[in-house]
Amino acid sequence: MAAPLFLGSLEPPRQALLTCVLCSLPAIGTIVAAGSRLYVLVYSAGVFVPVVIAWSTRYPGLATAAAASGATYVIVLYLATVESSRMLARSFAIRQERDRMVKDLERSNQAIHAAVAQARREASARARVLAAASHDLRQPLHALSLYSAVLSSQPSEEAQREAGMRIDQLVHILGDLLHGLLDLSRISSGEYIVVRERFDLRAVVESICAEVEPSARSKGLDFDAHLETAWIDSDQTAISRILRNLLDNALKYTASGRIGVRLARVGSTAEIAVIDTGPGIPEQMQGRVFEEFFQIANHGRDRAKGVGLGLTIVKRLVEQIGGSLSLDSTTGAGCTFCIRLACLTEVPADTPRSAASAGDIAFGAGRRVVVLDDDEEIARAMVALLSLWGYAVEAVTDAQQVGPLFARGVPDLLIADLRLGGEQSGLDVVNALVTSHGDFPVLFVTGEASAPPTLWISARGVKACEKPVMCKPLDQAALRDAIVRLVGA
Repeated sequence: MAAPLFLGSLEPPRQALLTCVLCSLPAIGTIVAAGSRLYVLVYSAGVFVPVVIAWSTRYPGLATAAAASGATYVIVLYLATVESSRMLARSFAIRQERDRMVKDLERSNQAIHAAVAQARREASARARVLAAASHDLRQPLHALSLYSAVLSSQPSEEAQREAGMRIDQLVHILGDLLHGLLDLSRISSGEYIVVRERFDLRAVVESICAEVEPSARSKGLDFDAHLETAWIDSDQTAISRILRNLLDNALKYTASGRIGVRLARVGSTAEIAVIDTGPGIPEQMQGRVFEEFFQIANHGRDRAKGVGLGLTIVKRLVEQIGGSLSLDSTTGAGCTFCIRLACLTEVPADTPRSAASAGDIAFGAGRRVVVLDDDEEIARAMVALLSLWGYAVEAVTDAQQVGPLFARGVPDLLIADLRLGGEQSGLDVVNALVTSHGDFPVLFVTGEASAPPTLWISARGVKACEKPVMCKPLDQAALRDAIVRLVGA
């Protein structure tokens, strides 16, 4: 209100000075209130309207010019405010983007540090595993070389039997160690393939208990199993391996008392508990028993007590199939390992018939088996073993030699190595044979750690089907069971 009150009483130079001062106020207000166009518009109009009225009253001839100048000035300030608002918004967005990028970089740095720490832990674990594995591999190999020297010196019949028995034990130890390392490698590298199928868990547990019970009885231990029916959708091979490892541990460390297996259905969960009356595990060591090669009270690496990979594989396999594992133990009172798996709510209508065991049939019974392996020693050893089991065995070391054998008739089983010499592949050989002769039982064997548990065979005119794969070295019990499942029933 300074212009209407004082403009008329001032000299023209002072009138101009007052007007300049008043016109500067909206410009200053624009800076202060740059975030609001409405505030700037109202404030500027509130200053310029009284100024224009005062000049129009004092100088009527300048009314139009004053009004136009005032309106122009208000519009310019408004547009300046609009641009200032845009710049402020852009500045705010840039700051937000900068803050977001800083947070992303911090998270990335944390992730990198975590990955580096994990890589260091894994490298340390691998170094520890390799050091322990190197020791545990060298020991039985050294013993094998000594027993080989004994056999080559033409010992007595009793010394031959003793050496043969010891060699068999050492081969089992080496097989267990290599299988453990291969399983651990596949699981750790993410290459383990979970093969899910619906099956009665009780039948699997019952079968494994039947395998272990004679060993427990011969050691003077009571063995009892209380099993309920529970159908699940999971990896049968993984569960069998888990249960065998747990029972094997119980047998090794239980000197007296009993071993028990419980299978119960609790709501939607199947619980398998392996119980023993062994020495137990101290509380401070219960977390470490799942580490590679860690064994309580086996600092001397006694091979009779295993190689220390069983519980590591158990824990990782349980995680792979989506189950949970718990340990309850008190020093001097034994251990209870409990595995929990999700149950099926309904029993499948098309219940598959379980494979026959070796004791249920005439084992071998003269069935014809063809072995294809490019290693002559392995082929010869396979012939010797399968012949002892009652099979009529023919072995070849080249894929070209298989055709004539099939021309005389399709065998009851073909055991083929996946990787043959040169460019040959056992899978290609089998596909060609299936195309010519139709489907027939096949068991693939391989030394590759990353091999899948099954291979799909799809040849012209033959419906696609699965063929099992076993990793070398082959355990004779597992090999026998696989052959029985394929051709025995």
